This record gives sequence, C-alpha cells and structure tokens, in this order.
Amino acid sequence: MTSSFETCLNAMRGKRYCLCVPISYNIDRQGDVWLDELWYHDLVEHLRYLPDLTVLAPYARYDPAGSDNLIRVDSELKSRLHFAGTGPEHANIHEAILGLPTMIRSVWRAVRNADIVHSGIAGWPIPLGFLVNPIAVLLRRPLVIVIESAFWRIPVGHNASFKGQVRASFTEMFARWSLRKARLAVYTHSAYRETLPVGKKGTAAVIPASWISASDIIPEADLSISWNNKTRTVRYIYPSRLVVGKGSKVIIDTIRCLESMSKPIIIDVIGSGDMRGKFEALACELKHVSLRVLDPVPYGTQFMALLRKYHAVIVPTVGDEQPRIIYDAFSQGIPVIASDTPGNREIVISEQNGAIFPAGQSNLLAPMLIKFSAEPNLLRSFACSARKTAATHTHTDMHLSRARLLIEIFGTK
Repeated sequence: MTSSFETCLNAMRGKRYCLCVPISYNIDRQGDVWLDELWYHDLVEHLRYLPDLTVLAPYARYDPAGSDNLIRVDSELKSRLHFAGTGPEHANIHEAILGLPTMIRSVWRAVRNADIVHSGIAGWPIPLGFLVNPIAVLLRRPLVIVIESAFWRIPVGHNASFKGQVRASFTEMFARWSLRKARLAVYTHSAYRETLPVGKKGTAAVIPASWISASDIIPEADLSISWNNKTRTVRYIYPSRLVVGKGSKVIIDTIRCLESMSKPIIIDVIGSGDMRGKFEALACELKHVSLRVLDPVPYGTQFMALLRKYHAVIVPTVGDEQPRIIYDAFSQGIPVIASDTPGNREIVISEQNGAIFPAGQSNLLAPMLIKFSAEPNLLRSFACSARKTAATHTHTDMHLSRARLLIEIFGTK
C-alpha cells in the first residue's frame, strides 16, 4: 500500500482510538497536560492518522521545578487529543492495590467509549493491560496489541526468585491469551511474532520501533567527514540503562577481561541505573583500560552529536528485545557490536553494519573489541551500510506502516 497520512486520517474518521500506556502524564492546576518531549512528539505522530485519540494512563501533578524536559500539549490538539486518567501514579504495590477500584472504573469507562483499543502486556506495579485487555474482550472492542519488549521473560542462564518465576510464567500466559484475542498485533521483530502468535481472526505484522527522524540521519556526503574527524584510537561507547538486563554485567566482565590482558581499550559508559556505582568504582581500579562514566545527555541533537565521536556502539543485551539505540547509532553511520539475541540479530548483520557476539559471553566480546581496535578501517567500512539501514527505519516510517495496517483492518471502506 502507498497510503499517505492524509489518506489514513480520512479513512479513520469516526473511529475513536484509545491508547493505553503505563507512562504518566502531568497535569497542572489549570487542567493543562504536560508530557515528556519524546512522548509528546510520538503522540503528534499518532494524530497524523488518528482523528480522535484518547490516552488512558496514570497521571501526576505538574511540578514547575522539574519541568525542564516537559512540553505543554498545544491547545489546537485538544479537540482531537484527550486524556483519561487511571488515577495517580503509584509508587508501590500497596498504593496500586488501594487505587485498584478507581483504576478499574477508569479503564471500563475509557474502553466502553472507544471503537479501537490499543494496549500492551506488562508494567509495574499493576500492568494496565491486565485490566484493559479482558475488559476490551468483554465489551467486544477490537484490541491492537504492540509488543516492543518481553522484559518479563527471564534470560537463559539468569537466576530468578520463585516469586519472579511465578510472575514471569503468569505474565507469559496472559500475553499469549491477549495475543490470541487481538485483532491486530504489531511486533518489533519476528521472534515475538513466532512466540506470541495472534489468533485465527487476528492480523500480525513486524514493524521495528525507532525514534530517529529523517533529520537525525547524517547526510551521506558528511559520512566521510565524520569518520575523518574521529580520533585515531578506536573509542567504544555503551549507552544504556545501567542494569543487568541491558547487559551491564557483561560490559563489566569484559572490561575486567581486557584489563587482565593489559589491553589499552577505550570504553565510555553513559546512562543511569543501579549498576552505575559499580562502573564508577571499576573506573578507579583500572590501569590499562580507559573507562569513563558519563552523565546522560538529552535525546536528540546532543545525543546524536555524542554518538558521532565514537567508532562503535556496544549493545550487550541479554533479553530478546530490539533496543532503539541500534537505530540511533546507525543514523550517525556508527556500526554496532551486539549480542546474538533475537531482536539484535534481525538488524545487526556481521561484516555489513556491525558485528555479533554470543550473548553473555564477555570472554568472546573482549577479543572482538581488541580486533576492531587494531583495525579501525574495518569499522569504518560498515558505516555506509549502517546509515542505509537507519534511512528506512525512521519514527515516521514506523507510524506510517502502523497507519496503513489500521486503515486496512478498521478504515472506512
């Protein structure tokens, strides 16, 4: 299909779309809604093809002191963009249980007033999908389920408590049930489609999730200049939430392995998380490896400029998601060295736009970093292919693909 956003918008006239998300929106005393910058721009993309959009989500009171990265929803959007609160955001499971009656009423009302319900699976402390999906089925509202990650799954080789195992098993069963009931399921990679299949009446599609815009992608003419401006010594960066699930332990073990071999490899780490302190402590111990722990920078121009300083981005995830950082790196012509997980290997192709190493194997990642440090031109040879991959996976491309599916299934004939 070659439908434009305008065609999609017209085809969806009269369809009330309810987008259920676990991310809180902020509301001030005047009733104005304030959103995180990325979320705001994402909703604007939704409105390019959805004429009537209601966001069902928890809310928080707007705090002017912490509003640096928040954007007020434009008054011009209010006729088409509505917010339905499930209640105040909860800090723990106890608060969530106390707020459950309010949450159920809000979900019931929002789903009842919708023609199409867009939902998910997991969340914390009480997943919104646990209420939305059954209520949508009960009220016979078509479900659109988007699977961007399955973080409830326990990676192979990782220990989990009995409680964690029970929660993971229950969530997996609920996910399978929800997908069987879905009218449309969108997955970020094909492994999710295979393990969480839709029912006989459902439609399945694989559409990778990307946050890059066309303006973020480095012009082809500037690619050579960008690489000429890099330092002669290869520099790696690990940009991530600094937690076990994102592969932080793998990076720490890799650095220790490189240190034991007295290899002067340069690695920068940027992000926040409960393992940040371990990286900072490790940086003080090293004699051979150069490790810096950088403060996070805003996503967008600053972040892209930071990425361009490096020769490769390391993505050592141990789960099965497809991290968006891969597309961010590719947009700057930076190859990715990624773990061999379902989400990563679908877009990172060895010897083309990056390299793949066995997930969790720091003893195999370390020699790979040594190899590329000795052959920087090899990394440079991947740059053009990396950029081409990004050029076909922008945030707008993602939304247009979703829009075409919606009009194919729900649009006015």
